[in-house]
Amino acid sequence: MNLAKHTPLYALLMLVPLHSLWSMVFYGLVYEVLSTAAYYTGSYTGYIDMGACGRSWCSTGTPYADPPLNFGSLITGVFLGVFIMTIFLERHHITRTLKMASGRLREEALEANEAMSYRSAWTILVTSYVLLMALYMAAGMSIWVSFVVVLTSVVTWFTASQLWGRIGFSDEPGYNFAPGFMKMLVWPTQFRLPVTSTDLVLAPSLNYELDCGPYMPHATTFYTALGTYKMSSLLGVHPKNMIKVAFVALAVGAFMASLMNMIIPGIYGMGTTWMRGSYDLMGRVDTVWTKPSPHPMSDIASWIMIGVVFVVVVKLLQARFLWIPDPIMSIVAWDWVGSLMGTWMAAFICAIIKWLVLRIGGSKLYSERVVPFVGGFILGDVLNALIAGILALSMFRPI
Repeated sequence: MNLAKHTPLYALLMLVPLHSLWSMVFYGLVYEVLSTAAYYTGSYTGYIDMGACGRSWCSTGTPYADPPLNFGSLITGVFLGVFIMTIFLERHHITRTLKMASGRLREEALEANEAMSYRSAWTILVTSYVLLMALYMAAGMSIWVSFVVVLTSVVTWFTASQLWGRIGFSDEPGYNFAPGFMKMLVWPTQFRLPVTSTDLVLAPSLNYELDCGPYMPHATTFYTALGTYKMSSLLGVHPKNMIKVAFVALAVGAFMASLMNMIIPGIYGMGTTWMRGSYDLMGRVDTVWTKPSPHPMSDIASWIMIGVVFVVVVKLLQARFLWIPDPIMSIVAWDWVGSLMGTWMAAFICAIIKWLVLRIGGSKLYSERVVPFVGGFILGDVLNALIAGILALSMFRPI
């Protein structure tokens, strides 16, 4: 595993709950121990000769991509397990909101604290889902594949947003769960099919563009909604007003981004701005086929099921034993975010420092000294990058 050198990561992790930090460290050790054991028993024989990227992400013949460990497939199962357990644990609340939306139950006090009525919320969800399907079908995709592409985004960011809400960052599910989930429902036994239909080129491309990372469109809207609710609770503003601000910001942002994606390359050129990205269309298609593992989903189904069962069992145990490591943190520890970015090391160091701070000065020292220091540190880093960027652009203008 690599070592983290980016100092703002350490500052950010000081805001993460101590149990989550120790959980990342614990599951990171699990990754390291199992990978070492597999190597010395004859698996992944070329592992130590690979570069840092290959060990964590790019190549076959790694604990991430191939048996016997297949951590990429395990993460896919963990994602699905977290989604299933969330629905299971919140089933009574979901049923309650559906009854209120259909008019079979009235609880005005409960809805009074929401951004909108549950009928409006469910109506927007269903209508948006149908409109997205209609858009994809108009582009030539089949009704089933259109349904699955939208469902994949919902499940992906419903789960990843929980991780983001707990620790302030997430992995890139476009390299494990999103392609795995889509292929499970559409192409469970196929692998690297030739592009003979619109489904086979648009579905993988949309899967990558919508579900790869937190910077993608669907993730942005999920995270904005969560952040809006949190900010409204901190500032004492009613969520109904905050959601209006979020809606306007997203609408303006999407409109301006669409304009800039055409205007900026037109003025400065694709090569100068690099707005085309690092993958061509077929590169995105190939990424979906080779993630979470370069095998048909039917061949790695057992690892996915192990991931699902792992989350279900550990979540149920957590209800009785709170000290058990949080299984959702295994996503960070077992993904290339933990190894390539060295997040395991930063989590380990911050866990020790935060434990000492809480032991010595308690929550008072932490809230009055550490939290403001972290905010100032990150602000300083942002200003430093901004000033350096402006100077670099003014002194070394791109040709």
